[in-house]
Amino acid sequence: MSIYFYEHPLNERVRSYLRAEQLIQKINGHPQHQDCCSYAFFQPLFDFLELIEQSNLRSDLIRDLQRWQQQLVQWRNLPQVDSITLNALQQQLDQNIETLQQQRQPTHGLRSDRVLSALKPRMSIPAGSCDFDVPVFGYWRQLPDMEKQSQVHHWLESLQPLIQGLKLWFQLTRESQSFERHLAQQGVYHVECEGSQLLRIRIAQQHQCYLMVSAHPKRSTLRFLPWNEQDKVASQIPFELALC
Repeated sequence: MSIYFYEHPLNERVRSYLRAEQLIQKINGHPQHQDCCSYAFFQPLFDFLELIEQSNLRSDLIRDLQRWQQQLVQWRNLPQVDSITLNALQQQLDQNIETLQQQRQPTHGLRSDRVLSALKPRMSIPAGSCDFDVPVFGYWRQLPDMEKQSQVHHWLESLQPLIQGLKLWFQLTRESQSFERHLAQQGVYHVECEGSQLLRIRIAQQHQCYLMVSAHPKRSTLRFLPWNEQDKVASQIPFELALC
């Protein structure tokens, strides 16, 4: 059975995390970055760098990972806890937090890179990265593939601590709660979400509806809307919800 999956942030920090995760997926979307000359690679890279610079992404992530450190300490005293898995997660957290704390602004070296700094202002212009507009990029893109891929690896290297930290935070957060079954009456469901950070929803695609969320700090409303505008909303729509 095909499943429609949806996530919605319940605070601005998690909103930034989700945006960053989507950009990272796009950056890594090309096998070995073989298509690293295309807008499909550079646009999400520049968007990710701007997101880092315009938000407190790094400092927020450090604090959220430290909260997970404290949570793991509490879990250590629970009966039947998997100490091997817990120790491995604790080690990952310790290493990642230490690396993030020691690292200066991840975008520092990338801002002064001659290829990136020349290309970025041209990205908002239709066909603005032609060789005659950005000669240094025109030269770079004709380099051997191995040399270009090596350069891309170098660009992304300074971002890896942040990327790995986000990956670890999402792993811990998403796995912290299980999905539970619910019914939306006339396509609407109200959920108490105080203390949660992320809504996760699963619904069978056979219901042919998409989701809109009105989120508030303590209470959110889920609205399941029919994909075909001519269709009426079903009286009951089963779905699964996890409050993380």
